[in-house]
Amino acid sequence: MYIKIKDRKLFKGLDEHLTLPKKFNYFVNKIYATNNFIIKEKGKKTYYCTNCKYSYTSNKLKINTVSKCPQCSTNLIVKSSRLQNYTFEKDFAVLDEYLDNWVLRYFHVKGDFKNGTIKNHVCEYARQIIKKDSFFEKLTIINNHISSYISGWYFNYSIDTLNWRYYNKYGFFHINSAVKLYSYNLKKIFKNTKYEYSQLWKLANKTENMEIIYMMKYYNPSVELLIKLKLWSLAQNPQTFKKAGSFMERFGVPRSYLSFMQKHNITLSELNVLKYTKEMDIEVLRMFAGINIADYKNYNIDLKRLINSTDYTKEHHKEYVDYLSFAKELGYDITDKKILYPKNIIDEHDKLVNLIKIKKNKEIENNIKNRYEELKNNIFKTKKYIIFPAKSIKEFIEESRQQNNCVKTYMEKYAKKHCDIYFMRLNSNPKKSLVTIEVNNNKVVQQRTKNNMDTTKEQKSTIKLFEKRLKNQREKIKNEIKMYNNIRQ
Repeated sequence: MYIKIKDRKLFKGLDEHLTLPKKFNYFVNKIYATNNFIIKEKGKKTYYCTNCKYSYTSNKLKINTVSKCPQCSTNLIVKSSRLQNYTFEKDFAVLDEYLDNWVLRYFHVKGDFKNGTIKNHVCEYARQIIKKDSFFEKLTIINNHISSYISGWYFNYSIDTLNWRYYNKYGFFHINSAVKLYSYNLKKIFKNTKYEYSQLWKLANKTENMEIIYMMKYYNPSVELLIKLKLWSLAQNPQTFKKAGSFMERFGVPRSYLSFMQKHNITLSELNVLKYTKEMDIEVLRMFAGINIADYKNYNIDLKRLINSTDYTKEHHKEYVDYLSFAKELGYDITDKKILYPKNIIDEHDKLVNLIKIKKNKEIENNIKNRYEELKNNIFKTKKYIIFPAKSIKEFIEESRQQNNCVKTYMEKYAKKHCDIYFMRLNSNPKKSLVTIEVNNNKVVQQRTKNNMDTTKEQKSTIKLFEKRLKNQREKIKNEIKMYNNIRQ
């Protein structure tokens, strides 16, 4: 690709004037320290830190977990003494300036563990050049010592900057801009700029992944406030907290929540959950962080109850939200706690999916109407009650809603003549559900009032008369068929 003459001069100027900052080796050595293990000796409770060479005993440590060495206080991965080879890799960046440009320099650290020995290397592999007066103009150059390979990139581990080349954006190279940022020079290079009092150097020191160019581009005074409040994760969202006002107006929770927010360094998505629940429970915040909390606001869901009374996990989010919308569509009482908090979310979701399919199935709807035509001769009346067969899907759903029972799940069985379903009502109020009745072979097998409670004595006696009527009807039909067959003979 053609490179403008002014850019060539800029590249050359960078090579001639950029140097490593004063505390560079100190910073890199801190990264090297994390490229170590706590080694567990086989069959023993003895552990050895490869960083500070300290040995100690413990009953708590597990392989492949992260633990802090009691001697050097470094958080390290616990590994078995059988480990032979391992590779650590980490990127970091240094912000510099040259003429009227910000220069973001990317470095790669690699640590190779082999047979108990660790060798560390560092290499500067890319530079992004950003105009100070326009964060939209960027040039990227990469070190020629980097060569592409199928499985990744290989580095020549040296600080050699003699062979830089312009990066063609249509190539395969990718820079992860959210990396650990070298913090020790920021206060100096931000002097006499709008970032002079930003405290961004404190933020860089406290965070592992920071997009400094994004922070500078969208900087506003609320970032300084968030850093002073030690809300490190929230400070990395400069476009979110622009408004002034009280703590409550800014964060949606009282100031008494601040120590909890600081302790857990809550993220923006966790704050959104906290604003909804008002519960200072980090497990709840982490469980629901990153999802659209509005999905639960619509139903006034108690998130803590959802976790404790169901088998909910983060992976169940979509199915649970679908379940709620299906329940609403089917006319369920979505203020009922039993509906809102099903014990087995996936099972209940699948049941409602099937009911929705049935509801939209015209063939089943027609079959239910045909069943009604077949059974309407069985309509039974007394002075007080009426018993009649189900006529439509809508009637099934309404009966289930009013009675808080599962008769809606019988729609398909009813349509296929696997059972008969009747509704018992008062003559004076035929639209209000009273008793749901299931019949098989002209015999009543279930009779339940609301919430699957038993029927009264009066209702039982009426249903017995109804059942007797069905049996008489059946005998009458049998006799008529027998008489007809005799005549034909």
